Amino acid sequence: MISRSKPITVVWKECDFLAMRQHLLRNDNLERVSFVFFGATDDNPSEIYVHKVINLEDGEYEKQTPTYVVPKMTRLISVFREYESKAIKGLMHVHSHPFSHAAEFSGIDYQSAKNAVGSLKSYLRAGERNNPFLFAHLVIGQELEGFSGNVYDGTNSLMGQVESMHIVGMREAKKMMRNGDGVSRWQALDNSEILDRNVKWLGEAGQKKIADTQVVICGVGGAGSLMALNIRGMGFGKITLIDHDRIEASNLNRLPAAKRRDVGFFKVDVMKRMIEDVGVTSEVEAIPGRIESDKAKKAIVSAHILVAGVDSFRTRFTLQMLAARYLKPLIDIGSGIMLKTDTQTIHFMGGQVATYIPGGPCLFCQGVVPKSIDSDMITEVKRATGYVQGTDFTPTSVATINAIMAGHAADTLLKFVTGFSPVKPYLKCDLLNGSYQIFNFQRKLSCPVCGDEGVEGMGDEIPFVLPESLPIE
Repeated sequence: MISRSKPITVVWKECDFLAMRQHLLRNDNLERVSFVFFGATDDNPSEIYVHKVINLEDGEYEKQTPTYVVPKMTRLISVFREYESKAIKGLMHVHSHPFSHAAEFSGIDYQSAKNAVGSLKSYLRAGERNNPFLFAHLVIGQELEGFSGNVYDGTNSLMGQVESMHIVGMREAKKMMRNGDGVSRWQALDNSEILDRNVKWLGEAGQKKIADTQVVICGVGGAGSLMALNIRGMGFGKITLIDHDRIEASNLNRLPAAKRRDVGFFKVDVMKRMIEDVGVTSEVEAIPGRIESDKAKKAIVSAHILVAGVDSFRTRFTLQMLAARYLKPLIDIGSGIMLKTDTQTIHFMGGQVATYIPGGPCLFCQGVVPKSIDSDMITEVKRATGYVQGTDFTPTSVATINAIMAGHAADTLLKFVTGFSPVKPYLKCDLLNGSYQIFNFQRKLSCPVCGDEGVEGMGDEIPFVLPESLPIE
């Protein structure tokens, strides 16, 4: 459970956040209401994730003035009914104080929140459902930072206060602190000489954003280890490395900083040492395990952005689902060589960097389909043959492809974190012919991941609980 004093961050897709503000803060200065379904996780209760926003139109209010608004009971029941049908933890009531730059709760607001929790609790019990639920109450003013919010449990006990908004946009992610800026990790760093070139390139504002960003690299083999090399001197607040593999002698031609004496050690531990040797990252965590482990999942949920340097479609699928459920941007690195059937003639060599940003097309909408997920045995065969498709011939140039693709991935990461340039959503590199292509895929409305009824912002899925007997208040 969240302690009473614990600050809470609400994570939004930018499209949802802007549409809601436009709805709530119209020029007529009347109060309006939106309802938000949100996910959460017991492992990281300091964040809640917006799944769906329902904006109530003017005909759906019992009363509506510049200082007071009451939704119609029939509309409220329909929201409760839809919430009940979803395996999601929280419901949020959002309303505007259009006359205020920085909104604060009034006495009426506190009573309304209490009544709403009671109404939702009674409704769920009447339906013989006893799922634990959270209720959030948010009020916004004209200023972006002018919001106030509280989160309650199903007993109407205050669990925490909303202190910040994390807005994930297609160009960058922004964090807004309630009524002002928080303290940046950048202010605690004393690496002005090492980071001098970064600041000249990205400015102090860009370096502050990097210092406040936590990155998780899943898979530190060929591409992932070079990604770690590329960003080790950028001054990220935290870099977490996840991989269950140990170093083999055959890895030494493409793992930076790995030495003969490192054979047998976990890759993440060697890459951690490489990053720490530079000394500009506040924290480096090595997790020698699979991404399905509890420790890995906790790190993924706590991060701001994910990087996939994995060689299994099954692992990509897991990462995509986690990225969607917890609204984490995901940069996926792919590389390989294709040979003509039954020959050693190269047909294609290159790779792609595919970027998923919540609110945009997921990896599946960009061409990775669930039915193409390999079995573990097939994946192991592909790994053993050097990622080459169509033959068992293993070329020695894979390291060069990895270096180029990891460079593009690092460039994408820095552009997104600092916002200094638009991100290329899908970059395909044909290194055999020296050509590059940029694709702009569209989100499929029916997609089970990023579509209108997909899993974005769902957080942890809650189990259905049907008690033997439950009194109705």
